[in-house]
Amino acid sequence: MEVAKYLRELLYDYECVIIPNLGGFISNNKPVTINKLSNRFSPPNSTIHFNTHLKTNDGLLLNHLSQRENIDYATSKIKVEKFVRHCKTILDNEGKIHLKSVGYLFYDKNRNIGFSQDEKINFNADSYGLTDLVSPSIQRITDEEKVKKVIASALKNSNNTSRQRVSRKSNRGNKSLATQLLLPAILIFTLGIGYAYIENGMISNYIDRYSSQIPFFYSSVNDYLAENINSEPVGKLSKGAASFFPIVLNEKHDTEAAITKIKSPEETTKEEIAIIKHKDIQQPNGIGETVVSLDVKRTTDGTHTKNHNLDKTLSSNKFFIIAGSFSKKSNALNLINSLKSNGFDAIIADTSNNGMYRVAFESFSLRSAAKQELVAIRKNENPNAWLLVK
Repeated sequence: MEVAKYLRELLYDYECVIIPNLGGFISNNKPVTINKLSNRFSPPNSTIHFNTHLKTNDGLLLNHLSQRENIDYATSKIKVEKFVRHCKTILDNEGKIHLKSVGYLFYDKNRNIGFSQDEKINFNADSYGLTDLVSPSIQRITDEEKVKKVIASALKNSNNTSRQRVSRKSNRGNKSLATQLLLPAILIFTLGIGYAYIENGMISNYIDRYSSQIPFFYSSVNDYLAENINSEPVGKLSKGAASFFPIVLNEKHDTEAAITKIKSPEETTKEEIAIIKHKDIQQPNGIGETVVSLDVKRTTDGTHTKNHNLDKTLSSNKFFIIAGSFSKKSNALNLINSLKSNGFDAIIADTSNNGMYRVAFESFSLRSAAKQELVAIRKNENPNAWLLVK
């Protein structure tokens, strides 16, 4: 029965395999099949049919047999003829014969040879290794079930809402005394703040007075120390301010002593009047007073220009835009005259701890106005101008 084994091998690769003087086996490819009742998916398969009229030798089976058993064509032909006689003998005696892994040959009622394929064998080479798959059907919700589900959800939410309302009502009586007094306390605090702001301007005054001492509002250590140098020496700054800016507190605190001494008109051999060019003002690297370069010019009458009323400051103004500092008052007065000629309401803001006269472009009562003017002066007049808060 070795011929049946070679027949099976050929059915995987060929659509028709003929056994001479017996019949031909024809294979037809079948696509994937789905059994809706059992939810079974079967891979592509090949159905085998038997045709008794195909008896002519095409040489396919004999050549394959001779190659597999390494025999000549004549010997393989003898083996096939012997196999055919054996099959017919069994069919005559038993009515059917089993071809292993292929199927059964049998006689029908009309004594014609029929064929029944072995369903366990799939002769489609593309489906090698694939088996049947059973997948449960998808349970889709009908429209009626959807409506029922929505109604049930709505009823459940309604019950939860009613329970929450009952729970809230029961909890209202359990509020603590602190909770009951919270709203009046907030109202009283808000009214107090509003009254203080409207009537006395306490909040705005407090912000203008103390906001300069908060390091967070400054972009650099120079701006912070410049505005607070009069309020408190560098060595006594708070730990918070000291940690906010990376400065060395052990350095010399009062840098005004390091300012270059300016030659005063009284020290010259001839009487001179200092005409100050405020655009030439320079600021040293450290934190301290501004050093002003002087251009001394001789006058025709040999007298000094004096103005004793220029060193008076307005008591209501506490923000000053400083143009420069001088050890000689006459030099400060000369700068004031120069600034006044350019349209500034210049004054002597104050005197530093080392006796330096600070000349201001303008003075203001509000910080916002002072800062706005400082930006304009730094842009158009003196980039080294700074703000003094008293």
